[in-house]
Amino acid sequence: MMGKVYDQAYKTEICKKVVEAGEIVPAVGREIGVSENTIYTSVSRYRENNIKPFVRSGHVKPENEEWLSSKCLTLGNWVIKKNK
Repeated sequence: MMGKVYDQAYKTEICKKVVEAGEIVPAVGREIGVSENTIYTSVSRYRENNIKPFVRSGHVKPENEEWLSSKCLTLGNWVIKKNK
């Protein structure tokens, strides 16, 4: 069974409660009905990159964009050569 999925804006607001407002994780968890582990994970990601902390499948973190772009170009060139 898959757990609940929270949108990025909601996660960001929860993280701001902990990081910026200084609320404690157990209290926030009880208030919103989310496990402490889920909040700690979100807060950790938020602290790593508060601009774009919750990158989902199919999206790339800004620091990985250049690497991925070079790999796509290499793969594209390989496909072109193979099909000639």
